[in-house]
Amino acid sequence: MATTTQKKVTMSKFLTTALKDVNKSESDRIKESVESFVAEAKIDAEQQVGAYEADLKKLQLDLKKKQNDLKKAEEGFETARFSTATNFESYLNNRNSAQAKVFAAMQAVSSVNNEIAGTELTIKEFKSILSDFE
Repeated sequence: MATTTQKKVTMSKFLTTALKDVNKSESDRIKESVESFVAEAKIDAEQQVGAYEADLKKLQLDLKKKQNDLKKAEEGFETARFSTATNFESYLNNRNSAQAKVFAAMQAVSSVNNEIAGTELTIKEFKSILSDFE
């Protein structure tokens, strides 16, 4: 009669961990990968939304300042239009200078408006991405 002795096999923690993944189906691995990606991507997208919303606030305040500058420039132009000068050439120079300030202020307002529009679109895009992860 032959006796068989069985050895008790003890597995290291490393081996146990490595074998745990072997027993998983491909769909389980994909599911874990997707869940991990989505969790990280949500955080990244939320950070982006927060950063762009902060930028938007700053831009909106900058717009108020630029609009105030435009109002002052327009008032300066009206003053230059109806002020007297020592001669016509001086009057024309004052008027043209004031008008140039108005145009520059208008461009500044337009530029900030464009930045605001772009930032709002970016925020909308990131929020759309976030909704894809829900």
